[in-house]
Amino acid sequence: MHLRFAVAAALVFATPAVAQDLRLAGTYALDASASDDIRAAVQTTVARVNPILRGYVRSRLRTANPPIPNVAIVFSGNAVTITTGADTRRNVIDGPGVRARDNDGKAYTTTVTVHGPHLIQRFVADDGTRTNTFSLDAQGRLVMNVRLESNRLPTPLVYNQIYQRR
Repeated sequence: MHLRFAVAAALVFATPAVAQDLRLAGTYALDASASDDIRAAVQTTVARVNPILRGYVRSRLRTANPPIPNVAIVFSGNAVTITTGADTRRNVIDGPGVRARDNDGKAYTTTVTVHGPHLIQRFVADDGTRTNTFSLDAQGRLVMNVRLESNRLPTPLVYNQIYQRR
C-alpha cells in the first residue's frame, strides 16, 4: 500500500514538469528568414579579437556554427533525445553528463536540464561551453538560443535559430 502511494505521489509531482517538456516534443524545420544571421553574430563576437587572430577565430566559429536545418525533440520517461541536423544526443533530464568526442577527437560532456518552459542542452569542453536553450515563442515556433562561451573569446557568441513545427 505504501509503495503504491509513493509511486502515485511521484507521478503526480512529476507531471507538471513533464507536461511542460512535452510541448516542445516534435520535429521542426529551420525558418531562415525569421532566424538571426549567424555570420553577423560571429562578426560581432570577433570584432574585439586581436586583428592577427581575427580571421582564424572567425573561420573556426563559422565552421562550428552552421545553420541547423532541422531539430527533433523526443521525450521518453525522464530522458530526452535531441537531434540537431545529423547530430543526435540522448540525456537523462537533470541526470549525469554524457561523455563524448567530437570529430576532431576532443572530449566534451553533454547535460540537459529543464528550467520552467526552457529545455537547456549544454556541451562543456576544455576550451568552452555551448548552451542550446529550446523554448516555444508566442506563435508556437521553436526557438533555439545558442550561446557559445570561451575564455578565448572577448564576448560570447549568441544567436537565435527559429523553427516551424512540421
